[in-house]
Amino acid sequence: MNLTTALRDYLEFCRYRKELDVKTLKAYRINLRQMAEYLDGRECTRQNLEKYVTHLHKQFGKKTVKRKIASMKAFFSYLEEEERIERNPFEKIKVRLPAAAISL
Repeated sequence: MNLTTALRDYLEFCRYRKELDVKTLKAYRINLRQMAEYLDGRECTRQNLEKYVTHLHKQFGKKTVKRKIASMKAFFSYLEEEERIERNPFEKIKVRLPAAAISL
């Protein structure tokens, strides 16, 4: 899979089919571009994405990390639905949620 092409197709899907807001599209573009730059040609495996999530936690606050992860999860769900990948690599990645997001 060519990641650059897949990202372009996904953002186009979000713009025209999902009709997402311009600001949301910009955030998705930034978040996914950062992921692609981190991977730098490596495969989008669960292990590589786990390392990237750890990298994000070292650089950003919890809410920012959560938003970036949400962008990636949506992207990989799209790829799976479009049958461009067999299995979503985020399927089994455990992500900590900020305490405020957990209701008892």
